Amino acid sequence: MVQIPLLVEKLCVSVGGHVFNLTNLDNRRFYHAGSLENFRSHVVIMAPSGFSKTTYIKFFLDPHHGILSHCYQIFPTTVRSTFSSESWIGTIYQKGKKIEASQGLFSRFKRGIIGADEFMRLKDLAEAESKPGRKHTNEEVYLLSALEGETATKDLSFGTIEETDIGTTIWPGMRLTKLDTTSGLLRRFIFHIIFPTPQLAKEFKQAIRNKQISKPISPVVKEQVKETIEEMKQVANEMKEIDYSEIERYLNGSMKISHVEERIYKRIAVGYAFASGTLPDIVMDDTLEAIFRHEQYCRYIIRDDPEKEAIYQVALATKDEPLTKEELEAFMFKYYYMNRYRFHRLFHLLTAEGLIQVRNDHVHAVERNWNQNRFLLFPK
Repeated sequence: MVQIPLLVEKLCVSVGGHVFNLTNLDNRRFYHAGSLENFRSHVVIMAPSGFSKTTYIKFFLDPHHGILSHCYQIFPTTVRSTFSSESWIGTIYQKGKKIEASQGLFSRFKRGIIGADEFMRLKDLAEAESKPGRKHTNEEVYLLSALEGETATKDLSFGTIEETDIGTTIWPGMRLTKLDTTSGLLRRFIFHIIFPTPQLAKEFKQAIRNKQISKPISPVVKEQVKETIEEMKQVANEMKEIDYSEIERYLNGSMKISHVEERIYKRIAVGYAFASGTLPDIVMDDTLEAIFRHEQYCRYIIRDDPEKEAIYQVALATKDEPLTKEELEAFMFKYYYMNRYRFHRLFHLLTAEGLIQVRNDHVHAVERNWNQNRFLLFPK
């Protein structure tokens, strides 16, 4: 597999936070404002078609072949392609003279991790609440409740479905698209955007020809992963308090984030401590700092425009051998499926913002100075 910077780390953070959250559901030790604290980090993987969204999700979560498949006694995993609006919580229906109930995903996988392949409907669900006159659908309500809390309810004419002790984590895969992260639903997620460059495209071509890619994941490796998770779960079970002081000093001094999003980064820190084996200590090391910075970057780009950023990132990655505008357009058409009108519109915006320049018929990217942007203060 091609190694995407920080993607494996973020997925491991999510697994760590998921298992830590399960221990809290069992022990009920950590609370926030009177409710049971939620430690889950749901990961949105955003990339053009063909660049590892499905591959990475299945590598971790395939219930038969994934690297977590031996952990089914701790938590189940699954990968799904379609979701009806009622599939999350289930329903009650009449069959003849009998009233029957069907289990939803939050019941069948209440302690599991669900991979949601090509879940583009998340954009519509998240942004619908900001549309005038638009009411929440059932699906939005279920996701808002169950991805943050432990309980979801559904009232029907035939009766009520109430799911408790929900600890489900989901990993949606999406194509590049702009999202409104002020949405309550999208504040449930962390993000990872993949921007293919010419070099990355070459690595993918080499990877699919590599004989190693045709081999299964070793059962020995799967068993080692299971044993490691069980060991760290035991440590988590014995914890009575969480010391966020080092994380809070960093967030206060470097990132200038709002209190609304601070919990997102604290959850990342807990999941990272679990995955890296430092529990009960939460240590602010270089890798966790890189994850924090990348998360802040992704949240900024998703609000702005990921497709516009894609053009900029390709130009930045080819600064030593700059492309002509025609070559850049051809690359975006071939690997990002971006049409001519969209490319020229975004190219014009990047030029107006001073992020790219055309000199001697070649496109040059101008590196950002984040400290000049008072709304986005990345740490050095």
